[in-house]
Amino acid sequence: MNERKHRVLIAEDHDIARLGLRLTLEKMPDVEIVGEAIDGDSVIAQADQFDPNIILMDINLPGISGIQATKLIKGAHPKTSIIMFTSDSSDETVFAALGAGADGYCLKDVSAEELRTAIDSVSRGAAWLDPGVAQRVLRAQVAARAQNNVSSGEKNPAPNGQTKLLDEGQVKLLELIQKGMKLQDIAIELNLSASVVEDRLRSILDEIKPVQGNPSAIHQSALQSNPSASGTFPAIKPGVILAGRFSIEDMLGSGGVSMVYRGKDLAIGRTVAIKLLQQQTLTEEKEKQRFLQEAKTASAISHPNVITIFDFGVTPDGQPYMVMDYIDGVGLDELIKQQQLSLKRVLDIFVQVCDAMTAAHKKNIIHRDLKPSNIMLVKNDEGTDLVKLVDFGMAKFLIESEDLKLSKTGDLFGTPLYMSPEHFKGQKLDARSDIYGFGCALYEALSGSTPFNGSSLYELMNCHVNEEPSRLPFLRPGKEIPDELESLLFKMLKKNPEDRQQSMSEIKTVLLKLLQSNSMAR
Repeated sequence: MNERKHRVLIAEDHDIARLGLRLTLEKMPDVEIVGEAIDGDSVIAQADQFDPNIILMDINLPGISGIQATKLIKGAHPKTSIIMFTSDSSDETVFAALGAGADGYCLKDVSAEELRTAIDSVSRGAAWLDPGVAQRVLRAQVAARAQNNVSSGEKNPAPNGQTKLLDEGQVKLLELIQKGMKLQDIAIELNLSASVVEDRLRSILDEIKPVQGNPSAIHQSALQSNPSASGTFPAIKPGVILAGRFSIEDMLGSGGVSMVYRGKDLAIGRTVAIKLLQQQTLTEEKEKQRFLQEAKTASAISHPNVITIFDFGVTPDGQPYMVMDYIDGVGLDELIKQQQLSLKRVLDIFVQVCDAMTAAHKKNIIHRDLKPSNIMLVKNDEGTDLVKLVDFGMAKFLIESEDLKLSKTGDLFGTPLYMSPEHFKGQKLDARSDIYGFGCALYEALSGSTPFNGSSLYELMNCHVNEEPSRLPFLRPGKEIPDELESLLFKMLKKNPEDRQQSMSEIKTVLLKLLQSNSMAR
């Protein structure tokens, strides 16, 4: 079944919050993340470029605020739904968000279930409020009624731009939302259909929003007064040549830090991928150093199961780039979502990952972000899986001095679903931290779920540091695994690095034995 996915653009400048959003959305099978923006200029540019269905918009973005960006994007793309986020509990901020023209509004402690509801609602053209925002609207209503001395049954717009008064039915709806009731339960409580409840919620937002000017005119005016709003991305067009050798063909994708293009190595006619740092990050020297560190790290590893870096450097305009393998394949994460993999196929994949990680560790490099989405699979000449380990942006040379200090307060290197306990605790990492991530990825490939899940980042941290992974997924019919593999897997997931395997070659020996055994031959 080929269901249409929600194309979601994340606009969030805080590393951990953006990571948490990405982590939550990646677990929703009908959601595709089309881009990540870290300031107001870039979200406007990416909205134009990627035409997302839904934007998750932080209010306090650098440069153009999320509120102003929402007004501009809604003017240029009225069919794009925007869900606005805020961690600011003040009424002033909440009502500024409510007046910006977005379709959904929530506080940043929203649960994954509530975010799922918000995405579903706005994708249907409905509106959505989380309980925290509903509470603030109700509080403003109480204050407005007291100030205007109007009976609760009347509905009149307050003068001079003050809070407009809602009718009794609208207030009742907000009270039920504030209690955390689900849409269907609210419909039953009010003896209405779910669609009518959604329409009433939309009417509430329309009552609250101030009268707007011509949004298209606002959009054009802002672009004229702020050229960077339309010029966030470098003017790289098909046919541009980098380093006298690599020709740009078309864009493959964009994230919060970099853009990736398909290109051609003119010297030998090979298709390549060309990664460039986003223009808005070029003023941050640390971001440049991280980017070039990724190129340096990955290019130090020469192995058929590791993505190849052919060249890296800086353009005449000062923009760092790297040229690497063009991988026409699928991530292991996508494969896990699509089907249950045979035990033989899983073992074959992870034997190759062992080889890739052994090559990295021999160079004193730890990956620090080993997860299924970084395990790319392409078909070799025999039609079987060839692993390409990618994304060494988090990797680190173990022998390098800590004086580089490329991280900054608030950064979280890695993906929490796959991070080792010592990683969460900020301790020094070595190859055994990669072994833990390897175990998390193998657990997911075998069971279809990660070892730990949590409704918040902090809950997830606690699970990795203090809880034991469940063996229940491997008791389900069709999910059983050999005892020797189970022992190997759960040893990788030990809390203390001393209790895990001490090398990837130790793991590979057992995987090969299982792969080559008689039980695997059938």
